[in-house]
Amino acid sequence: MSVAEDSPRRGWVGAYVAAFVLLVAAGYSQARGNLDSSLKLVWASISFSGLAILSAAASVVLRPRTIRRRARRDPEPDPGPHEEQAEGR
Repeated sequence: MSVAEDSPRRGWVGAYVAAFVLLVAAGYSQARGNLDSSLKLVWASISFSGLAILSAAASVVLRPRTIRRRARRDPEPDPGPHEEQAEGR
């Protein structure tokens, strides 16, 4: 196995990017809503924040199948230094 295969992937990067963009939009609409005293923008900020949470959760839950399959496998035990000496290495 190569190093790239050993490192666990956390989820879809696109969903993380979408969550970040939604949080930026939420922050902007929150600031504009407070400065302009607009309740519509404040509620839009709440909506953007909720969508960002759903996007971040989806990126973790909806991992590609191959990653889920590999995560279910039991890892092979790594021989310790005592086992290598017993084998004569």
